[in-house]
Parts: sequence; C-alpha cells; structure tokens
Amino acid sequence: MSAQQLYGKQTELGVENFGPGRRRVADVPQLVKNYGHVKEAAARANGKLGVITQVQASAIAQASREVADGQHTEQFPTALVLGGGGTTTNMNANEIIAARASQIAGAPVHPNDHVNASQSTN
Repeated sequence: MSAQQLYGKQTELGVENFGPGRRRVADVPQLVKNYGHVKEAAARANGKLGVITQVQASAIAQASREVADGQHTEQFPTALVLGGGGTTTNMNANEIIAARASQIAGAPVHPNDHVNASQSTN
C-alpha cells in the first residue's frame, strides 16, 4: 500500500480544530491496532446481519486488518488526548478504513454509513 493519504475531511478538521498535539494517535501503535480489530469485528457482524453488503463487509474487514497490522499507522495524525468522547479518533479510523475498503471493493464505502454502521460515533 502506498503512502497516499487515506483519511478525509473530518480528520483534517480534527487536526485543524484541535491541533496535532504533542502525541498523535499514530504514536501509540497498540491503540491503532485495537481500532482495527474493533472495526473488523463490527464489519463481520454487520455483514452477517445484512446491515451492509457482503462485498462491503469483506472489504472493510480486510482494510481493518491492514490497520491492525500496522500498515496505515502513519494515517492517524490526530491528537492522542482530546476532550470529548473520541469522535475525532473514531472518524479518523472510519475514513482510513473506508478509503482503503473502497480501493479493495472497487466501489464506494462510506465512513459513517458502512464502516461505522451500528456503532456509536465514539
């Protein structure tokens, strides 16, 4: 996977509004890994329940495994510590996974509608 930017506007706004912080999410690879595991499990469950298509579920699961394997850690520029419930970090993960899943599936995968399906934003 190339080093192209996978995150989107919500991540950019998070960095702009909250600053990159002294420590970024990317500085804690275990946190990134855990986001990948959670998003993969959610994709599999949502696929089984018919909330998203099997193509979407498979692509999201593969992209999430890549995140868990550390392939996209540099794509997490958001500050590690923010006020609030983690919305910025969750959207950062959703955008990365959606962009990569779209490449895998060859069809659009939406960060909220598909990757974050049946989950709280946080």
